[in-house]
Amino acid sequence: MKRSAISFLSIKNLVFFSILFFLASPALSEWHFQDSGTTNILMDIYFIDELHGWAVGYGSTVIVTDDGGETWARQETPVPYLAIENVQFINRSVGYCCGTGYFFSTRDGGETWNKIDLGYNTRSTWNLSFINENVGWLVIEVYNEEVRRGLESHILHTTDGGNSWERQFTYQHSLRGIDFIDDQNGWAIGSPYVDTFNDTDVFRTTNGGKDWTHVSTIMGSTKLIIDAYSYNSIWLTQGGLSISDDGGETWNSFSFNKDQPSNVLYGRPNDIIVLDNTSALIRFAFLYEDHGVQKENVYKIMITRDSGNSFTEVFSIPMRLFGALDFYAIDSNNVWVVDVDGKIIKYTNSTTSVDKFERKNKEIYLFQNTPNPFNISTSLSFSINQKQNIEISIYNILGEKVKTLLSESLLPGNYSIPWNGLNKNGKEVSTGQYFFTIKGETRFFTKKMLLIR
Repeated sequence: MKRSAISFLSIKNLVFFSILFFLASPALSEWHFQDSGTTNILMDIYFIDELHGWAVGYGSTVIVTDDGGETWARQETPVPYLAIENVQFINRSVGYCCGTGYFFSTRDGGETWNKIDLGYNTRSTWNLSFINENVGWLVIEVYNEEVRRGLESHILHTTDGGNSWERQFTYQHSLRGIDFIDDQNGWAIGSPYVDTFNDTDVFRTTNGGKDWTHVSTIMGSTKLIIDAYSYNSIWLTQGGLSISDDGGETWNSFSFNKDQPSNVLYGRPNDIIVLDNTSALIRFAFLYEDHGVQKENVYKIMITRDSGNSFTEVFSIPMRLFGALDFYAIDSNNVWVVDVDGKIIKYTNSTTSVDKFERKNKEIYLFQNTPNPFNISTSLSFSINQKQNIEISIYNILGEKVKTLLSESLLPGNYSIPWNGLNKNGKEVSTGQYFFTIKGETRFFTKKMLLIR
């Protein structure tokens, strides 16, 4: 009996110390390599959920996964040997990619990619921003011997999924970044030369790109990346980090060298993913030396939750193992980074620590009603890219609610709701200006319409 008691106590102690070790152990966070099936340089990666994603790169590389990156499959494009630098998908079927003067679209998840003729002597297609399956913008660089560099940039606009394009803006230097938060409000950034010694010009539109206004200039232009979460939350990396809360007119810029340890040569932000109005993930390159001898250099993914005033490291990886070129994040369990020789790593944080995060997508797009003005009825169209509760309502010019047209949980997709000019009591409303609103779980948009009896 005594021997059994000792054995029982030993088991209890073993369990106790095992639990204690688990609780005291470091966070269960890790990164691991995924087999991409290619050794080509990968330039961009995009996921629409935790399972379905695409990565693109040199050699006309387009690869796809439906299991979070555990396996990747090659997709064929119409033109070989291109450097494809950008990819964006609206849902599992509709996506776009561009690079080296070409633009491709797909309506079947990439099983077939269609080459679209842009109609210009195009040198590069630098960046794209689509807000739904049909409406998007594209930044291209074209040859023009009449300008100083022999090159100039255009912003093109499409309303039919990229089948046809209209030029909206010309900049006689290099435009590199563009981002829209809805069908009216967008920003573009450019520089005379893309290096750290030139300024970054910031342009803004409030009417869907019909007019572009130069709103500000910022020092530095190494890698121009812009990510706008809302009109009051615009983030820009241009050799440093700049954040605007007034539509891009003024910027709060941050330097990352002055506060680093003495053995850090520099820490440079070179990519960004905005999570919400005050939070973002930043990809840094940190170079180290010790008494003039260069030491291990690393890439770090860091998070700020206070608009850049402080940063916390999420994870890091040595440069000797990985040459990070781009990354994408959905939440703290799903972060992917792509590499110069086809490598892909995925980071997972399975703890309940404060380092948990989730990306709040720009998930609602409200379009102008058609027809407008209208006499009998009109259609209100909108698009969402994640499941959420949606409310569509009509208001008069006094701010009084006329009618709620829709209030329910909707799946991702495009929707059109008719309004026949009747109020909540079923009576006709009078001629005049009305407002229709869409309210989601994190966003709210309003547009005007005119009823003429």
